[in-house]
Amino acid sequence: MFVHTGEKSLQCPECDKCFARAASLKSHRRVHTGERPFLCMEPECNKQYASRAALRMHSTLHTKKLHKKNTKKSSSTCDDCSGKECHRGRCRRMAEKIKEQRQVILDLQAQLDIAKPLSPEKKTQEKPFKPMLVPMVAPLYLLQDGIKPFTCMAGCGRSFSNYFQLAFHAKQHPDKEPHEVLGDQLPFPVGPKYCPVVGCEFSEENGKSMKTLQIVKRHWQRVHQSTRPFLCPDCPPHAQKAFKTRDNLTAHRKECKKRTETTSQKPKKETPLKRTRQKSGGISPQAKKRSKNSLEMKPMPESSILELPILADLLAEE
Repeated sequence: MFVHTGEKSLQCPECDKCFARAASLKSHRRVHTGERPFLCMEPECNKQYASRAALRMHSTLHTKKLHKKNTKKSSSTCDDCSGKECHRGRCRRMAEKIKEQRQVILDLQAQLDIAKPLSPEKKTQEKPFKPMLVPMVAPLYLLQDGIKPFTCMAGCGRSFSNYFQLAFHAKQHPDKEPHEVLGDQLPFPVGPKYCPVVGCEFSEENGKSMKTLQIVKRHWQRVHQSTRPFLCPDCPPHAQKAFKTRDNLTAHRKECKKRTETTSQKPKKETPLKRTRQKSGGISPQAKKRSKNSLEMKPMPESSILELPILADLLAEE
């Protein structure tokens, strides 16, 4: 009832504070008397507290210290925790799973060794295979756009710019062996590629190289190529543009088509004279008035006739 009504009938005799429960008043009076009946039960600790709640808070410190000591003694560092204190349960489960997986791998390796005994020559540790890096000066005919040096030997007539594309194409001929499709063709050697132009920054003389033949091709087309064999069919003949590569031509043709579409969609502006001619059947009303005035001949007055000298003489003779 005291919680809902808020009534506090119990007052401390030494101060003005009021309380709703007798236990609260009793614990409060220990502040004035200095009584601390709650003693810590740890052997090395002699601290005393006035309330059970304060003692409970103090006892949590001892439990934390004990937990830290136990974890330092029993817990071992792992790779996941990087040398720090780890969660024992999680790391233990991870370590057990890793041990099980390693054991399974070792068992499988032992079974393979029993099934396929190695010859005395192969018992020596084999080093991992590393391909020989063969430097290559890129031939000039391969750097031009549209060249595909690898052709299918099965008779389909298709050609490819890359050896591995031809090898993948061999799957489309299931009735023939791969060597029948590839023939004597071999891929380009793996190694540094040099520009064939003498004096270039990436030539064999200067020592700088590129990783792939495609990079050398792009460099040669941008820097050294002088011809522009690809003409734009959409440009007007008096201002036809030419490009070095087919990619540049396709990008330009997109812009050309956009321009032609925008110009075709724009309506032509008509002058006001054309509009009036269209309404009046091809002749403007001002031109009609001028033609009428020219056709109608007005008679000249006598005063104007007398002014002329020739006409005046003729009239006097009569």
